[in-house]
Amino acid sequence: MVFPTLCLKRLPEALGSVQSDRQCALPDFTDEGWGSPPIGTQRCFPSNNVAARGISIDVRLNTVPRRLIALVLLVFVPISALLAFMIWRFAHDMLEARKDTLTVNAHALAVAVDAEIQKHVITAVNLSHATILKEGRLESFHDLARQDLTQLAGSRLLLVDGAGRQILNTSQTFGAPLPDIDMATILDQRPASKEFWISNIATGLLDEAPAAGVIVPMPQEVAGGGYLVVVINPDNLMRSLYAATLPEGWFSGIIDRNGNHLARNIDHHRLLGKPANAAWRNAARASPEGLIDTVTFEGEPVRMYFISSKLSGWSTGIGVAKRQLWVAIRSAILGISMVTVGILAITLMLVVLAGSGIIRPMRSLEHAALALGEGKSPAVGPTGLREVDRALDAFNVAVKSLADHDRRQKLLVGELSHRVKNILALIHALAKLSSRTAPSLPEFLESFEQRILGLSRTHDLLTNGGWTGAPIGEVLELELAAFTGTLSSQVHLAGPPIELSPRQTWSFSMIVHELATNAAKYGALASPVGMLEIVWKKDGAGSNRRLTLDWRERGCGESAPQEPAQPPYEGFGTVMIRRIVQYELKGTIKMDFSANEFHCLIEFLVKDGASDDEAKEKGKSPNAESPNAEPPNAETPPV
Repeated sequence: MVFPTLCLKRLPEALGSVQSDRQCALPDFTDEGWGSPPIGTQRCFPSNNVAARGISIDVRLNTVPRRLIALVLLVFVPISALLAFMIWRFAHDMLEARKDTLTVNAHALAVAVDAEIQKHVITAVNLSHATILKEGRLESFHDLARQDLTQLAGSRLLLVDGAGRQILNTSQTFGAPLPDIDMATILDQRPASKEFWISNIATGLLDEAPAAGVIVPMPQEVAGGGYLVVVINPDNLMRSLYAATLPEGWFSGIIDRNGNHLARNIDHHRLLGKPANAAWRNAARASPEGLIDTVTFEGEPVRMYFISSKLSGWSTGIGVAKRQLWVAIRSAILGISMVTVGILAITLMLVVLAGSGIIRPMRSLEHAALALGEGKSPAVGPTGLREVDRALDAFNVAVKSLADHDRRQKLLVGELSHRVKNILALIHALAKLSSRTAPSLPEFLESFEQRILGLSRTHDLLTNGGWTGAPIGEVLELELAAFTGTLSSQVHLAGPPIELSPRQTWSFSMIVHELATNAAKYGALASPVGMLEIVWKKDGAGSNRRLTLDWRERGCGESAPQEPAQPPYEGFGTVMIRRIVQYELKGTIKMDFSANEFHCLIEFLVKDGASDDEAKEKGKSPNAESPNAEPPNAETPPV
């Protein structure tokens, strides 16, 4: 059996390095498991020294289950890539959403802080224009300022002269002794021309606690050109931070132009007046707003958005811990990953079950293949797997096809032998008759060689056309081109497209070859002024279609033979032309010779390209049922 033998030869290759360490048992034809060897092969088991030598794992995709698993993985890889992209996109969108949330909240908080500062500014500017202040009635102004400051909890008003001496303080009773204030640090960033400005955080304005203030310069007649200061209590700013409802774990804060804390929603009093982290300070100096990554005083990595106020120049920031940013993202990634792994596991289990359902029908197919290889007719019923059932049907068709192929091959061999014999007989006849009429051996060799080449050209023409025949125009062009190289201006062809049968093509090409040879030696093609005109037409219909070919040569010149109208002796070419027309084409021929002209008129019945071998076109011979019968010779050249 061929199939088992091939399997045994390939067994060492499949086993790899394990082959030398295995002991083989008898073939097992009943195993239908996934790892079972092909039917008819030996089954091998590891020997005792395998563990010592090590086992090489075969990872080739040479089984259906492995290919199914590979297919699942191949499908799963792009799906996994898509899931990874979706997860990345989800994370990116969430981070962008958090960034937008930070931005919106930071802007809202900055507006709230500016509103708080604006109340202090309005109070300070209004009180600086009070009439009783300009009239010097400071006690009345003291009472008025206290009344206006009730809306600013924890705030106070200071009236300071140019030397920093307090003239009035609303947190004290009027006339009580007041300490001096170091105005140098408060006035160090005074704008050149502005009705008021807002200081950075400093000590002295609110006793010993750091605070900022709205400073309004006074005219010379009031406090000796000093300043009116409305103190901004940092606790008011802290309440503004608390008023902004932020998610748990978020932090907010305000720093002045020097980067010191004014307020913070976490550890406000501990960090009040202390410098913020360098990342926030540097970013606030470099840009009016932006998103930064920094670390809080508690050591928590955060992402923060800050915005600087156009009113005060202070920077308000809101931050969120990075770990909180990734909590939802990690949960989503974990959930998607678990679902993906679960789907893959279930899919592989289904592949295992589906693979078992494929292996069993394929075993049936394997049995059928072995039976066919032994020349038997396997009786295998439907397996339930459409593809395998189709393969089994194809085996039956293959058996019939092989038998038909054998019969056709015997027929073709016989036909080829018959054709070769006929061609050899034709060559023998050409050689024998040519030798009788040739005046010398060189002329015999030349004429014989040209006739053999003509037959070869015709054979190529029929082969290229599938042996269904050839157009008369192509036959004429092919034979004339052998004498003119290409059809020159001395040759004129005219006629409708007419298809000749293979046998008529053989006969007609030999006629054209002889006529063209005569024209090249003695006729129109031998003279530079000669003209060869070939015109053909077709008359009738059906089986009575008749072809008329008019071969006319003019201007043959001095090289033309001076023969009478009916020469007493005809050469081999002329005799062959007449006999081919009479016996092969069943037609008539007339030839007229003159001093400068030659005229040949040929008529014969035209057959379809496949009419003389219709059986061959259908793929069988008329006597195909008899292998020993002589094959048809419809395409064999005439002898």
